Amino acid sequence: MLSKVIGFEMVTRDSILQFLDEYLEKSAFSDYLPIGLLVEGKPEVCKVATGVSASAELFESAVAWGADLILVHHGMFWDSEERVVRGHIKRRLKTLLAADVTLVGYHLPLDAHPEVGNNALFAKGMGFLEPEPFIEYKGRKIGYRGKLPAVPFEEFVKRASAFYGAEPKVTFACGKAEITSCAVVSGGAWEHVLDTAQAGIDCYVTGSADEPAYHLARELGVHFLAFGHYCSERLGIMRLGELVAETFGVEARFFESENPL
Repeated sequence: MLSKVIGFEMVTRDSILQFLDEYLEKSAFSDYLPIGLLVEGKPEVCKVATGVSASAELFESAVAWGADLILVHHGMFWDSEERVVRGHIKRRLKTLLAADVTLVGYHLPLDAHPEVGNNALFAKGMGFLEPEPFIEYKGRKIGYRGKLPAVPFEEFVKRASAFYGAEPKVTFACGKAEITSCAVVSGGAWEHVLDTAQAGIDCYVTGSADEPAYHLARELGVHFLAFGHYCSERLGIMRLGELVAETFGVEARFFESENPL
């Protein structure tokens, strides 16, 4: 890890990018969108804004704050998007380019990271015993599974709610009264309740839910908790921004969204 920058040495965009690419093992991942640098801005950085998803709301707020670099979990130029700059994409790019602000994004590398990753943070915060990676995306496991000291399910829900700072959007209490194991995959990963049951795990925690999850949880006898895609992926990017600030001595600020999903 790089040493914290001190004195009057200017922090550069490229030094932050190099650190993030190496720390998050960019070269070891394939993804559904570009990883790392997405839009190049000014070469010097004093302020870093972080947020869950690239959006006009985030970009405009960050620019108003004076950000030089914006760091997100959900970036831009997804494989599923058209390759035309118009509409919302034009608005977002216009905001960044007019202010000469850099945009950087890490999707699967942040989900999977063993220290600042969305899932590793939950595993640590909930006291997983013998945590190990779980569920593969694009050739890399991004979630975590682990054992727990026996805990009533209702108490586990309270602890998980305290960790995320929010109540679950969806709760299917379909398993044992006390649980001794749990798996977590943040974001839109409801379907892995099936993998959870097949692995003999008592409870599955994720971001979003879809209609089939209800029947799967009931038929498989597995507890299912969905805290919202946004909520389940706030803490990783927030912690990554804090790490950049600690490492380089820049100012970092997380920009909250009122996204209910």
